[in-house]
Parts: sequence; structure tokens; C-alpha cells
Amino acid sequence: MMRRVVVIAAAASAFRGPAPQPRSTSLRSSTEEAVPRTNKPSAAMPEIPAGLAEPGLKVPQTAWKWPRQWPYGRDGFKKPEGEEEKIVDGQPVFDENAEKTFRAHLVTHLESGAGSVLEVDGTCSGQTYIPTESGEELWSPPQSVTRVDASALFGDASLPYPDRSFDAVVLASAAELLTDPRGTFRELWRVLKPGGRAIVAFSSARFSPAAHAAQQTQTWKDYNDAQRLWVVGSYFHFSAGAPAAAMIADGDQIATTMWGAGWRALRGYDYLDAAEDAGKDIATKVGDMAKKAASSETPLFVVQADRAYDVSSSASAGARMDAALWNAASMDEDDKRMCATRLMECLERYEPNDEMRRAALGAKAAANLPPLYETLKPMAVVIASPLLAQFAANVAPKYDPSCGAQRYALREGLGIAAPREGFWKPLGNVTGSLSIDDKLWLLLDCLPHYLGRGEDIDYVPPALAALLRSSGDSGWDETGVLPRAIAVVKEKLPDLVEERETQVLATDLACRDFLADALGTATLSEAAAKGDAFISWMESQDKFALKEFLEERKEYRERAEEQADAAKLDPEAAAKAKEEKRAAGEVEAMLNAIMAAKDAKDAEEKK
Repeated sequence: MMRRVVVIAAAASAFRGPAPQPRSTSLRSSTEEAVPRTNKPSAAMPEIPAGLAEPGLKVPQTAWKWPRQWPYGRDGFKKPEGEEEKIVDGQPVFDENAEKTFRAHLVTHLESGAGSVLEVDGTCSGQTYIPTESGEELWSPPQSVTRVDASALFGDASLPYPDRSFDAVVLASAAELLTDPRGTFRELWRVLKPGGRAIVAFSSARFSPAAHAAQQTQTWKDYNDAQRLWVVGSYFHFSAGAPAAAMIADGDQIATTMWGAGWRALRGYDYLDAAEDAGKDIATKVGDMAKKAASSETPLFVVQADRAYDVSSSASAGARMDAALWNAASMDEDDKRMCATRLMECLERYEPNDEMRRAALGAKAAANLPPLYETLKPMAVVIASPLLAQFAANVAPKYDPSCGAQRYALREGLGIAAPREGFWKPLGNVTGSLSIDDKLWLLLDCLPHYLGRGEDIDYVPPALAALLRSSGDSGWDETGVLPRAIAVVKEKLPDLVEERETQVLATDLACRDFLADALGTATLSEAAAKGDAFISWMESQDKFALKEFLEERKEYRERAEEQADAAKLDPEAAAKAKEEKRAAGEVEAMLNAIMAAKDAKDAEEKK
């Protein structure tokens, strides 16, 4: 029988309603009161490059640098205490010059004659910036413009439009207000057509009218104007990114396709600063900054990116997996990175020689990961992230989000739902000494038996029932396959001190040989007969064979712990650690060869 190899890591439809209406309750004005500022990213913002050739361009698409994870704290996007998310009859933030500059930017960066554009007015002033006529022969206005106010971004951040509705989205003076920026930018990505552009414009916080300033989040207030380009850029990057792709991209790929993954061509513009700074020394720039701080001229900043085009069905397994995870709201960046990496390892074992089949299976499995993580995420407080990612990667190829029976079995097996007497509660009693990771792999082997059962959450697959009993519909007894397997291990290996080792070996063998063989059995008696054959095989094994199985189990646990340690490192550190281990192995092998040669020489001299 082929032994199944499982790499174990270390233990330890959005709301669609009617279009939102403007709010009618007045917003209380407030000053920017001091709030404890505990929300800055752990890493310092990178230096912004000097002005470049394109008018206003301050941060080109190759200059962005990000930490591995979302860098902001949980509380930084709350509104100031006492304020509510209501704006009515607001005043525009942009002055006449900034408005004129922004219109010129839109003429330059919106596709001529774009089919449909969504414009979000963050000030609720009724102001629109999309030109109705271009003044240029080669550009024509959009065919249709849908306008909404800031209330569309409040609450759960869901936009009431179907997927792929717009050719472009324009946000003016709205980024400052977002309490769930990643959720909002995921919605922008969702409603954009592939290749569509999102353009986000804002000004300096000190130019905001009182009603608008009162709604700005603490995170927004924590940074200066130049840094806010990077803040908005991070909203793009961390809303629909795929770090597994970005992690292995080279410079050309980052520039043309990979960086940001779900978003491409991310750029930042500073129209009051970039063009004027070119060629100036630092002293002059500092002097200019002081003058601009006292100036009444409203600065204009723009950050924009394009929704990536769909990945071709002929693309590689890695590219298709990453694309499926671009807009996964239930998964953080490290979740995506670890799951994509581990899923690729699984697929290479399942389909080592068929790239097309591996890619198709990978795309299907990756599409299952986001709904799977919606169930798994609450377990992150008790299960280490690398272990959870490994479990998800192994479950995903055989998971059906539409199968209610399998979803509920997953919840019961994890303890999210109360285990019942039909299977999960007595299984927990029989395997009480197993560790968390051991129980996860048992759950992994049980879940495929629920496929095809629809919404029947009371269903207990015959093979799983036979694990615990030979008759009846609840509980367990000594006639079950697993209790009998444990008894065989105890009889043949009486020197095992830990009950856990006994249960691990019995459970592992039962999952590998009995459950796999009994998958799809129609009745309990049929499954019990296969269980009898499995127990007969176990009884035919001598203690040395069983010990060998147990040692194999221990070895891949040790390998898994090494992999989990590596997973805690960033990609460069992990690669360095791997190379150091390889080099150390070569040195050890060389020393062993030298000692063997010396021993052989000594033996020859003694003769």
C-alpha cells in the first residue's frame, strides 16, 4: 500500500441593495482633537523619488515598497468619538486651481469615450470633476456617469452595483473618510471591468472644511501630505494583492504585470510639488515646503491603478491560483502567501507530470480557499497560522463551498459548532490524547466523505460511522474500527509510554488504509466489512513493522516543524536558511568522507 504523505506544519454574496441616498442629518463640526497615535506602521515609509518626466508623477509603479502585512492598527480607522458617519450639503475641498488640475488629469488618464464611470463625491457637495467636454480633439467624455456621495462608502462598504459594471471609478476627497479602506477598495476592484482604472484624488487635511475634517480617520491625520500618497497606495496594494506572485516576481514583472497583482500600474501624483522639485537641492526644497505650508493654494494628490485583466485559462498553476486570491476579503496577505505556497506543493505531489491538469486543479482549489477561510479564520486564535494554511491547502482540492453537509461537518470537527453524538463527539472521546495538528489531519481525511450530500447536516457517512461502531446511529463501542485499531497497537507495542503515540499510529493507519478504501460505501455493514479486512491486516503486522510506521510519522513531523520555522521568515531569510542548511550538509558529508578514508587507512596500516 502506498503511504500518503502529508506535510504538517508546527502545531500551536456581498449586500446588494438599492443605490444609497444622501444622508439628511447634519454633521456636527469639530476640531482635530488630539487622539493617542498608536497606529503608525511598524516600518518607516520609503523616501519618495524626485519629480519625474510625466507631469505630476511622484511615485512611479516601480518605486512602491510594502511590508508583508497590513501595517495599520485596528483602531486607527474609527471615527473620532462622538462623530457619526453623516455628511450633508458639504463644501468642496479643491479650490479652483486644484479643480482645474484634476479635470486635466482625468482628461489625460481616463480613456476617451469610456463607456461607464462611477464618481464618488466624498464631500457630498454635489461637485463633479469629470469633464462634459474635453477641449481636446482626441478625447471625448464618458458615455455615462453614475454619481454617488460619501454615504455609499459608509457602513459595510458594499457598493450596490453588479460585478464588472464600470470602465472607471473616480473618488474625490473620499479616501480620508474610509473606516474600512481595504473593504472599500475591494469593492472598487469588484465593480471595475478588467483593465478598468480607479482614480483617487485628495488634498491636504488642513484645507478640509470642518464637516469633512471631522469625518477623517485618525490614520489619515497621523501622516503628512507626502506620506498619504503611500497610505492610499497601500489601500490598493493590500486590498487585491497576491503576495505569492509578488514574492517571486523579478524587476521586469514588477514593472509590467505583477506588482499589486489584482491592481496594476499603481502610480502616485503630486501636482503642487513634483514638477517644481526636479533639479532642486535639498535646501531649496525645504524652503519651498515652508512656503507651501503657508500658501492658500490647495494641493492636489492623485493615486491610481488599473484592475488586472483576467488570467488566461492556459496560464500556469501559480498564476491562476494567485488570480483566484486577488480579492479574497477573508484572507490576509500572509494567509494568501502561505496557502498559495503550500497548495502548489500539494499539487506538485498530486500531478507531478501534467502542468495543464495541475493548473486547472489549482485554480479550482484556490477558488475554494476564500470561502474555506471564512470558516477557518476564527480558529486562528488557537491554531498557528502556518498549520492553518497547510490544513486549508490540503482541504481545498476536495472542498465544496456549496455542500452544506461538508461545511457543517467542518464546523463540528473544529469545535465551532457543538459536536453531536452521531459522530464528532464520540470521535473526540476516542481520540482525546491527539494534539491539535493530529486532529486536523483526522478531520482532513473525514471531510471528503460528506461530498454530494447537499444540505443534509444530520448525515453520517457509513465509513465514518464504522470508525466508531458496527451498528447503531450514535456513540462508539469496541466494535468500531478505530477502537479495535488502538487495541491492536497496545497489544503489539506494549512498551509505548504515551497514549498519544498509540492513538496517532492507530488513527493514521485507519485514515490511510480504511477510510480511503471505504470512501463511497453505501451502508454501515459494507463499511464495517472493509473495517474487518483492515483490522485483519493490522493483526498480521509484526511489532517491527508498526514501529517503522510510527518512526515515519515522527520524521515527517520533524520535517514539518522545520518548514514551519522557515515559514516565519521572510522569503530572503528563508532562502538563506535553506542554503545554509544545504552547505552545512555538504560540509558534514565531506568530513564524514575524510574520517571514513582515515579509518580505512588506519585499518590498512594495522594489517
